[in-house]
Amino acid sequence: MRRTSEPKALHSTGTIVTKDKKTPLEVFVVGATAHVREGEPGTVWKKGPMSDPKFVSQVEDAVAALESFEEYAQDNGGVRVVEADGEIRLQARIPSGYLADRTQKPAVEKAGREIDPIVAQLRKRGASASADRIALRDLEEDLVLDADTFRIKSHRLAFRFLIPYQGQRMTYSQEVREDVRGPFAGVIELPAGA
Repeated sequence: MRRTSEPKALHSTGTIVTKDKKTPLEVFVVGATAHVREGEPGTVWKKGPMSDPKFVSQVEDAVAALESFEEYAQDNGGVRVVEADGEIRLQARIPSGYLADRTQKPAVEKAGREIDPIVAQLRKRGASASADRIALRDLEEDLVLDADTFRIKSHRLAFRFLIPYQGQRMTYSQEVREDVRGPFAGVIELPAGA
């Protein structure tokens, strides 16, 4: 991930790993617009507003994750701070909740933004589970900062949802990991075609 403040822009690359395949992912965010390419170079870029859940779920920003920990701390002090070996580790563990709780619980809202596109796909296929029946089984989020500079070194978010479907429960899990190698002083430019 590379990020600039003035003008506000983000560029990240990564890999989406599912059971049976790995898919390259490249994301640019310039202002309030996302440009996403899911697949090998040459795949068509998709463009849309950051208000669209399908784009929000593909943008991972370690700086925005820091803001989440502020919300967790205000929500019943749900943050543990561990300082060791020149690092400060912020840890949030959320045991459970329901998708319907998203307006009251920041962690459920964050995980909910990630699962919204999946729920929309399931509903198109006939699933009718309401938000009060889709359960957040657990959520773990870790943010590691350098103890001297307070720069973000890494970020990890993992969660699982249980979704009722045809008399059974389907499990949807996601884990996102980001490593930050140091400050970025370059320029972020959209590639041709984006």
